[in-house]
Formats: sequence, structure tokens, C-alpha cells
Amino acid sequence: MTLPFSRRNTELETRNRILTDAARKRAERIEELERQVAQLERQVDHLKQELEPARKAIERASELEGAVSQRARLLNEKDEELAGLREVLTQRSLRIQELENALSKIGQR
Repeated sequence: MTLPFSRRNTELETRNRILTDAARKRAERIEELERQVAQLERQVDHLKQELEPARKAIERASELEGAVSQRARLLNEKDEELAGLREVLTQRSLRIQELENALSKIGQR
């Protein structure tokens, strides 16, 4: 003789076991994913630490680039001043030659 609810009870126990297994597998998967996330976070932190010196080097290079640019401008200004002085010296040298020629002509008379 079968009890009226025994079949239903067996069916519910089977479904309960299936749901329990599924929940356990899902919990295991969640734990696995959480471990992977933690590992990835550690890797990201490590990469950030590795990148920090490079970031500082880039900042320093940028600062140096500004200093180099400023010095290049100063050198260009000095080159322009020097070119102007050379022009003046050339004119003075020509004038000195003219005066020396004039003196030499006066001395020959």
C-alpha cells in the first residue's frame, strides 16, 4: 500500500536535492569567481606599483622638456645677439680698413 503523499514527498525530495546541488555548485562558482577577482585586484595593484616609476619618469621628462625648451629659446636669443654683434664688427672692420687706406694715401703724398 502506497501512502497518498509518499509519491509527492519523494518528488519534492528529488527536486529539493536537485535545487540543493544547483545552489551548492552556484556557491562554489561564486567563490571561485571571487578568488579570481581578488587575484586580478592583486595583479592590478602590482601593475600600478610597476607603473609608478614610469609615471614619475614621464613627469620628470616633461619638466626637463620645459627646461630644455627654455634654454633653447635663450640660446636662440644669444645667437641673434651674436649675429648682430658680428654684423657691427664687420661694419667696424670695414670702416677701419677705409680709414687705414685713407691714412696710407695721406702718408704717400
